[in-house]
Amino acid sequence: PALKTIRACVNPPQSAEHINCGECEKCLRTMMALLICGKLQDCPTYPLDDISPDHLRVLNVRFHHRQKNSPFAVMSPKVAHFWRELLPGLRRIGRSDLIDVIEAKLAEQEEHKARIKRTIRAHELDRKYLGGLLSRMNRFQSGRRH
Repeated sequence: PALKTIRACVNPPQSAEHINCGECEKCLRTMMALLICGKLQDCPTYPLDDISPDHLRVLNVRFHHRQKNSPFAVMSPKVAHFWRELLPGLRRIGRSDLIDVIEAKLAEQEEHKARIKRTIRAHELDRKYLGGLLSRMNRFQSGRRH
């Protein structure tokens, strides 16, 4: 009975056919868990019976997602661990096609996180040792005088 009513979507579609969009990050993640359990095809609240690597390639890696109704599915650091937890199940059912995409997205997430940390560290050093000189020069060069 739960499969007939499962609702995970953060931005449900307007049509009455499915109560989950099948495209947002939370839908994709939930469908992946159902796929691993062999129950996705038994869940009429989702528009798909299987997941292809192309469905996962739409996942954008970002730290902050400010647009509430964005058409992009966002894998933030807050949910990356959920995707890591799906990998053993995908290995068990032999879905290396999906594993490859998820691992690439997780690596992209780690690189994005490292880049943000380097940027923050550079700003801290600029502020501490140069009094913000580099930041002021950057604003000046980009045409934004403050």
